Amino acid sequence: MAPMTDDRDIRQALADLTDGQPPVPPGRFTAVRRRAVRHRRRQITGAVLSAVVIAAVAAGVTGLPRLAPAPQATRHVPRWALNWTDHRNGSVPQAVLDGAVVSWLAQEEEENGCCGTAIPTGHLSARQTERFAVRYPVVWYVGQTVNRRHSVVVIFEADGPGGPQLVVGQANASEVMHGQQVVNSSRDSWGLTVVPAPDPRHPAAEIGTYVPGSVPTDQNQNADNWMVVLTAPGVTKLSWETGTPQGTTRRTTMPTAEGLVVTDNGQITTAVRLTGTSTARGYRSFGTPRSVGIPGNGPDAPMLAAPPALAPSVSFSLIMGGSGFGPTFDEFDSFTGAQRRGQHAFYGICYGPQPVRLTIDGHPVGSLTCDSRQHEITVPGSVFTAKGHQLMTRINTGNLTSWQIDFGTIR
Repeated sequence: MAPMTDDRDIRQALADLTDGQPPVPPGRFTAVRRRAVRHRRRQITGAVLSAVVIAAVAAGVTGLPRLAPAPQATRHVPRWALNWTDHRNGSVPQAVLDGAVVSWLAQEEEENGCCGTAIPTGHLSARQTERFAVRYPVVWYVGQTVNRRHSVVVIFEADGPGGPQLVVGQANASEVMHGQQVVNSSRDSWGLTVVPAPDPRHPAAEIGTYVPGSVPTDQNQNADNWMVVLTAPGVTKLSWETGTPQGTTRRTTMPTAEGLVVTDNGQITTAVRLTGTSTARGYRSFGTPRSVGIPGNGPDAPMLAAPPALAPSVSFSLIMGGSGFGPTFDEFDSFTGAQRRGQHAFYGICYGPQPVRLTIDGHPVGSLTCDSRQHEITVPGSVFTAKGHQLMTRINTGNLTSWQIDFGTIR
């Protein structure tokens, strides 16, 4: 038998040789749980309307864990892949990262009817996860925890049945890092974005994504915005700017770890705008700032700070309320008895480039001007047309608009 130097072939051969043997002992491999989704979650608790005001998301994290780059002895990559650094630092077991690869492959099968790998429905054993993860060549760039080990971020390229692809994704560490098995079913643990792999001869300057921070102790705050940006290993520093709740522009220049930046942007009110890079040849300004995002997929949507707190009149009685950001949110709530009587109104405050449009049971009731000032919208009784004991409220705006809204009665 000819010797094999390719790690993928060796792993596949070892897996084939163990076919027919008794199952491995429990706990021998770290199992993972996968429920893939086409688009990654933009926030953890997000915009939720409930019977009481909620504002749930992310503790203010100021420290940046220093990521030790993987030793870059001679790294040989296929010609379709970027010759960029492998930044995996051991904070995530390879079995968990294999789960992300299987999630990508299952997503390809579901959405494109391809692959012929026949991933079983239901729970996969650690052995099955490893076998499916090596079906196609994979080149790793990022596979580690961020957000104080509460989140896992992956960036890899894979030469799959549809050709080379770039995969960027994340998961809550609590859903994949505690021995859960991969599950080929309702798919919401790994949120993956998949695009054609960039041309390594003319690669994009950066590959970036945002990660929501942890649930804050202050219910008047949203999550911090974490940022992961991968660049060429020759980039020594990355510069950017972003808006703050104080109305100022924060400018930052941070050293990279061989082209990787992982940082907590804190509370921000705009998207991060990348302004330049430094290499051994000096600083280069981009001229026109660039957005954080995935090549071929457009800008990512950041976690935004909450707007100023509402102060409704003393005659206002709250029925439901909440805060959030992003394009569309629907909420169904109980709406019975005394709640249906009297004059109803929305109190709202928002900031961002687009207004917030409100509908009740499919009927438009008005728009909020997003100027960081409180507004009141009176709701006519004729819009409450839904039968039964529920009320459907829709909030529609843009990715870069943050809002807080209360709904109730006015005496």
